[in-house]
Amino acid sequence: CEIQTNIGRIDGIVELEDVIYVMEFKLESGEDALNQIKKQKYYEKYVNSGKDIILIGVGFGIQEKNIKDWKVDKL
Repeated sequence: CEIQTNIGRIDGIVELEDVIYVMEFKLESGEDALNQIKKQKYYEKYVNSGKDIILIGVGFGIQEKNIKDWKVDKL
């Protein structure tokens, strides 16, 4: 579910025992989604958790009606 922050809404967070996944979904571009996570610092509240933080930007294709691409980065 979306997580409200003071600078925007994170599309999805999955928090496991040793890792946190920060996810953003966009039409067409996984790169744009990943850039939004970084620009808005959606990961910031999890930095001191002691867990690995994985950023995932997912692009959905309009014509494909499915995942078109994705980009992943680790803090």
